[in-house]
Amino acid sequence: MFCFAVIIGGASIAAKSWQLTITLLFGTAIVWYLGYWALSKSRYFISPTAAGFRDAFRAQEVNFGEVRSATRVIRKSSCTLIFKCDTRTVEMPVDLFDEDWFLAVRAELLKRGIAVSTSN
Repeated sequence: MFCFAVIIGGASIAAKSWQLTITLLFGTAIVWYLGYWALSKSRYFISPTAAGFRDAFRAQEVNFGEVRSATRVIRKSSCTLIFKCDTRTVEMPVDLFDEDWFLAVRAELLKRGIAVSTSN
């Protein structure tokens, strides 16, 4: 419904002023770029004792000492790594295009005798 209001309102404004229309389009492009930039700032980290994920909106970290099991859930367009810990469950997104972080986490877990299972 909101999209229709924006389209109808934009068409009404476009009929009155090309400058205003160009300004609105430019503003839309800037907002899109800022959102894309904020979401692309995700960082994965791993150390001998912990692994984690951080982006503009959230941060997740898990210590390998508290992990009891790990499951990799693969969906059509996303992948999540779920850690079952002593007192909590931690879910972290996994980059589908760069699996280096996942392979490093799996290697650290295997050193501790924890195999990563896969689920669809």
